[in-house]
This record gives sequence, C-alpha cells and structure tokens, in this order.
Amino acid sequence: MEKKGVVLGISAYKQGSAAVLVADGEITAAAREERFSRVMGDSAFPVASVRYVLKEAGVEFGKVDAIVLDDPLPAGGSVKARWRRFVFQMRVLWMLKQFGRTKAPLLFPEHLLPCTANAFFPSPFERAAILTISETGTAICVGNKAHLRIIRETGEPSAAVLYRTFADFLGFDTGGELEGLALYGDAFSDQTQLFKEKITDELVEMKEDGAIVLDMYYFDAAAKPLRIHVREWELLFGIPQRARDGALTGGHANFASAACQVLTTIITRLAETVKMLTEESNLVMAGEVFSSCAANNRTIPSKLFKNIWIQPVAGAAGSALGAALAGHHVHLERRRMLVADADRMCYTCLGPEYAEQEIEAVLTRCGARYRHFKTFDELASVVSWDLAGGQVVGWFQGRMEFGVEGLGNRSVLADARNPKIQKALGLKTKRGEGFVPFGASVLAEDASRWFPTVAVSPYKTTAFLLHERHRLPEVNPEEDIFTRLYRQRSSVPAVTCVDYSVRVQTVSEESNKKLWTLLNCFKKLTQTGLLANTAFQIGDRPMACTPEDAYNDFLYSELDCLVMGNFLLYHNKQLGAGGKVNQVRKQGEQEDSKQT
Repeated sequence: MEKKGVVLGISAYKQGSAAVLVADGEITAAAREERFSRVMGDSAFPVASVRYVLKEAGVEFGKVDAIVLDDPLPAGGSVKARWRRFVFQMRVLWMLKQFGRTKAPLLFPEHLLPCTANAFFPSPFERAAILTISETGTAICVGNKAHLRIIRETGEPSAAVLYRTFADFLGFDTGGELEGLALYGDAFSDQTQLFKEKITDELVEMKEDGAIVLDMYYFDAAAKPLRIHVREWELLFGIPQRARDGALTGGHANFASAACQVLTTIITRLAETVKMLTEESNLVMAGEVFSSCAANNRTIPSKLFKNIWIQPVAGAAGSALGAALAGHHVHLERRRMLVADADRMCYTCLGPEYAEQEIEAVLTRCGARYRHFKTFDELASVVSWDLAGGQVVGWFQGRMEFGVEGLGNRSVLADARNPKIQKALGLKTKRGEGFVPFGASVLAEDASRWFPTVAVSPYKTTAFLLHERHRLPEVNPEEDIFTRLYRQRSSVPAVTCVDYSVRVQTVSEESNKKLWTLLNCFKKLTQTGLLANTAFQIGDRPMACTPEDAYNDFLYSELDCLVMGNFLLYHNKQLGAGGKVNQVRKQGEQEDSKQT
C-alpha cells in the first residue's frame, strides 16, 4: 500500500545532523548521522541517515511528497548573510542529487518553525502553549490541532546561550553536567551569593518577562556560536576556567549552583509569561535547556499548568524531526490525529533494528564466544543473576533510540543497589569518575513506591525525589565532591543525587517489553524493580548502532557482559583476551585521541 503524506526532514551542517521520515502522519524512522559515521556530533550532510529512513519506511526517494530542511541561517540581513544562506541551499541541492530524481518541493523554513513543530506536534495534547529555547532565540506560541500561532519571538541571546557558556566555563560539554555539579554547591554560601550577584549585576540583565540582555564585554560577539572572553570571566569571578579534565573544587560547585539559580529564575519568568500571554492549561517545551535538565519539575511551577510535556529530542536532531512534522501538517496541510495513550515519539526508538541472524553472523565473523537462548525469558533470568552479582551489562535490543538517552534498546545496565556501581559504571564505560549519578529505569507499576510524586516519565527528562523510607542521612556535607558522591545515601545509591533526586524512566510492558521483562525478573530475584541505566556509549564514541559497533565497544570497554537479542557474551570468555581485545582497545584509543 502506497504511503501518503511522505515528508523527509533533514538538519545538516551543524553539530548532530540527522534525518527523519514522516509518513501517513506517523514518525516512521529517524537517525543521527554520527551513529553511522562513528564521528561524535557529526555535522556533515546526513547521507547515511537519509538512506536509512527511506529504506526503513520502504519509500523511494522519488515518491517523497516534500523535503524540508531546517535552515539555521536567518532570512534577509546583510549581503554576506544572504550569500551564506544561498550557499547553504546550493550545498543541500547538490547533496540530494545522489538519491535520484524527485518532483518533491524543497523547503527551507526558518529555524523557528521546525523548533516549534518539534515541541508541539509529537505531544499528547490537542491544544497547548509552546515554549522553545534555542541558541537562535526564544519563542512563545500556541498549538491547536495542526495549526501553530506565534505569540512572541525574541532572537539572541537566549537562556540556551547562557546554559552553554556557563557549562563551557566549567569545562563541560553539556548543561546536564553543570546542573549535576550544582547539587554539590552550597546554595546559601557567601561565595555562591557573590557569584550570583556578579552574574546578574555584570553579566546578564534579567527582565521580568524572562528576556535577557548580555553585557557583550564578556563575550566574543564575532564568534558563531557565541563564545566567552575567558580572561574577563576569570577576572569577574575570581576563579580560572576549568580544563575539560581538570580537578573539581568547591568553588566550581558554588559557581554551578549560582548559574543554575539564575537559569531557574529566567525560565520560571518565561513560564509565567507564557501563562499570561496564552492562558493555556497545557505546556510543551523543547530545547537542550529542558532535555538535559535534571530539575524540570522544580523549574516550572506546577501550579501554572495542568499538564507539561518535554520533547526528549533537542538540538539538530529535534530540528530534523520538527522539519518533517512541519512539512506534513503545515505545508501538506494534513490533519493531526491523536490516539489516546499512544506515544507519537515511539519512545524515541526510531532507529535501525537487527534480526537474530544478522547478530549471529557478526558474532561468528568476529570469532566471539557466546551463549544463545531459545527464549527471552530464560535470557532475562540469567542476566538478572549477573546484574545482582555486580556485573555491568551492555544491552542491545530492538530499534536504536533517536535521542541521547539509552531507554532500554541501546543501554548499559547495572544494579543500582550496589554502592560500588556508580564508580564502576563510569570507569567501565570509559567516561571517568563522573559526579552525576546515572538515570534509573523502574517498573511503571512500582514507581510510586520509590517516588511519591512520580508521573509517567518514559524519557528520563524529569527528576523525582526518592521516598524518605529509601533514604539514608548524609554524614558530612562539607566533604569533597567525590567523597560525597560515593557516600551511600539511599538503598539505590548508583542513581541517587545528593539532594535525593533521581532521573527516572518509567517502564511499562507497552513502552519497552524486553526491558520490562528484565526488570520483573530482577524484581523476583531482589525485590527491586529498578536498575541503573545509561546510554550504550563508550568514552567519546557515539551510541552503538550496529551489532558490530556493540561488539567492538564491548571489547574496548570494561563491560562484564553484552546482550544482543537472545545472545549473551562474557568479556572474560572472549577469544584472544590478550590479543583481539587489546588490539581493539589500542585501535579505539587511537580513534578517541584523533577525535579529541
């Protein structure tokens, strides 16, 4: 049967390029180019991603009804700006030629439309207020069925710029690390309050409606994206910029705490403005400020809105998704169909999937030693014993996630009760001694036993406070960061932050049957239906995409076990543990050093 309303959405030539295909109103396939190229944050034109989404949907390039590119460059402006936009469009046209002929229109909407469409169209609401925060600005809109209406739009700077520059000053790649470090700071100390005063008095002026104005003396205005003047920041705050792998101090933690207090104030004011301008009861949000946020439940006061939905895929990947959905609903004017209790994001599992025969072929070619189980239940039972015994397990099942989070298809799993697992997970995945506890996957039916205020949370975009009965008192809050990190403060220390919050993924049989089955097996064994879960991403490599990626990452890492489909592998039983493994590790270290 021929599909109708087929739209190809693309983001290209910016970090994290991706492709998405929407057909018959459904998000059929989506993938980031880095997962195929194995280049972290790949900004090249997503050739492999386009080929994948077309193949997955069973659609020929010539049968596509519209091709929509997220245009990162604003329309109009100077002659130089118009020339850059023309060159961008010509590059896209040239790259699309390799896929064949098509009569589909090629659309280049400004960034606001894909960003807004990404926030609203996949949401479960027929009508909602929309708040988007990106590097290019902030927008407040209203979505109603298949229509979008702009209420207010402001250009640069935005809270996203502050979010990134604060993280950059502390040597972090992501804002999630900034927020994680903030929990170790003393929010009421003299130093934290001094940092906060300097930010609000010197660095940024905060308006009552959430708009901000930056003092460009502290920023390199010519840089795209905006960068900080390091020397001026160091003089302003009295601390040096931290190197990426530099030591963490109490001063860094207090700076992070002050920065997050300022960001919280800005976003709260924006939310209040959204409510005032729209008077809507539902709110949807998109942007890396929200998708990386471990404190979304504290950032937006619940009294403002009855329901809140946060888009789990942000950045360039989210723009590709928004471009495809905008093409379908806005350009083709197709109706938006809502199905009760259905997740339009397919729990972000929109990438490639591999059959048992394909996995076995890779393992045989690689000379791997493995055990195959006839039933998944038998496999889950054995893996539960391994997890309870302190093993760290690479978990490769079904379709790859489109977002950055591992949600049970490309994950690394461990027993959250084990006080040694927090450190072990960081070292075994070659990410170092991270100070941010890992997320938790918990049975949806058991979630309220662990988190009294929990709601449905399938994406790990929200943190909830752990129930008091599972907490242990903190011994000494004056200890250094890593001593506090590894101090057992709950019955599930591997996932518990110092403020007793946990980043939660609720797992139901519908959302992820295999992970749900494993959690049930683990619960029968340990009376705990909860596991630590992080993305199957080793070191600075992208998330594992293919069985070969997973096996090579398994050998390169210190993971104890690898599960792919119904196959189980143990690291210490692989052939040539001193030969093949070391060869893969040496090759991986060389690749990582090149990327660095």
